[in-house]
Amino acid sequence: MSTSELTPESYQPIEQTWWWVSIFFISGIVAADKLRLPFFILYLLCFAGLMGCLVGLRSKKVFFLSLLFLLTIFGFLRFEIAEIKPSNHIGRYATDEKEKVLLVGTIKDDPKEVEDYYGNKRVNFLFQPSYLIKDNEKIKTSGLVKASIYGRNFTDFEYGQSYALEGLLYKPRESLFKDQFNYRKYLEKKGIYALFCSKKYDGYVNLGLDRSNPFLKAVYHLKNDLKQRYRLLLPQPYCSLLSAFILGDREDIPESLYDSFIHTGTVHILAISGLHIGLVIFILLAILRLLRIRRRPAAFLCIGFLIFYCFLTGARISVVRAVIMGSVFLFGWVLDRDSDVYNSLGLSAFCILLFNPYQLSDVGFQLSFIAVLSIIYLSPRLEKIFKFFKNSSFNFKGRMKNYIFKGVNASFCAWLGVLPITLYYFNLASNMTVLSNLIVLPLLSVILGLGFLMSAISFIWLGLANIFSQTLWLMLFIMIKSIKFFEQFPYAYFSCKSISMPTILLY
Repeated sequence: MSTSELTPESYQPIEQTWWWVSIFFISGIVAADKLRLPFFILYLLCFAGLMGCLVGLRSKKVFFLSLLFLLTIFGFLRFEIAEIKPSNHIGRYATDEKEKVLLVGTIKDDPKEVEDYYGNKRVNFLFQPSYLIKDNEKIKTSGLVKASIYGRNFTDFEYGQSYALEGLLYKPRESLFKDQFNYRKYLEKKGIYALFCSKKYDGYVNLGLDRSNPFLKAVYHLKNDLKQRYRLLLPQPYCSLLSAFILGDREDIPESLYDSFIHTGTVHILAISGLHIGLVIFILLAILRLLRIRRRPAAFLCIGFLIFYCFLTGARISVVRAVIMGSVFLFGWVLDRDSDVYNSLGLSAFCILLFNPYQLSDVGFQLSFIAVLSIIYLSPRLEKIFKFFKNSSFNFKGRMKNYIFKGVNASFCAWLGVLPITLYYFNLASNMTVLSNLIVLPLLSVILGLGFLMSAISFIWLGLANIFSQTLWLMLFIMIKSIKFFEQFPYAYFSCKSISMPTILLY
């Protein structure tokens, strides 16, 4: 559709307003990433857009085009503002060479204990330094560093506590080749511009100051408590898989099993997404309706829980997208109005990029949104083409045929949409995606239902939760065996060289 056709009469403003807002906001971010403009020029362009909107009060076409132009400049401006770093930012003091420093600051996330390839354990966390002491000079700093502490007990570090840490400060490595993974750029998208490493012989002191957010502290405590209960109720790797499905925590999944998910095109189920959020909404509404709670308070209670669940699972891109879309659905349910999927998708993209425009170049953002967009755009069109496969009867055979058809259709559309992205970033694609998802997704629905139920019961009676864990173990066992089965097929997956961005755009 050409720009001249984008008039107020050619689209439905209520249903798809946020879709167009996000499209032009994203256009501004993309332009800003390729082209740098002085702020005074951007302010002049904003003024021109505002004047166009004022003039357009008498002409809907002029108003609409001016508004789209203004949104593009807004995206441009938001990206350039994100590029500004304070003069005392910790990234300005880090160099490619490791330098001995003392950092005084606060742990800003939940510390995690990880083990490297050689069996060395370390504690990882985000650290916000207030002061940097280097060469006997005390410097006030801001920003975040990713800290790795070797040779210390995991329990020695806690979210919100203040520490003085001795160790090495340095910049993340940059890729040597154009097509190689750039770890520095990856961390910069997350607002991290420096790394910090402390060995066993380096000193540290807990300063005894608690600067935690009470809400986040409660969330982290609950998450760690649930992970501990899963370890009590299920053996490895089943407890790690359940932690990934329920809590979005994938760190403890064995590498060989994780590779199997990648090879079969089912790795997406390890990320909290729309299926998880949809099931949470269904379970909550069913419980609240049984308690005879009215529609409006029930919807707002659901939205509140979704926000809490978003933080519990780490607030990753796919979770935030699904929570925003689920909240839009619940608002529509309260108002007795059908929510437009494009509008919900656009609103979630706009909110995420407004908070952090760097997420646009994040592979998780791209995969999450392109997969959903492919399903909602391609699925109904393919249904019309292959409508002879559908069964109009309502008996068991007809319903099963329709279920299989819709499952294959949705999986194929998602696979088709993300194929160039997976080839570009991972140099790998799976030929088993459609078939494996047809088996794995129904299993995932059962696992999620049992997992949520077992999690709740474990706080009441651990013995009863153990009964549910046996069924859960069986479902997880079947899922792993199914994935391993599909992985063994000849040509189940293939590797290739990274494709170029022009090829993706042509696709």
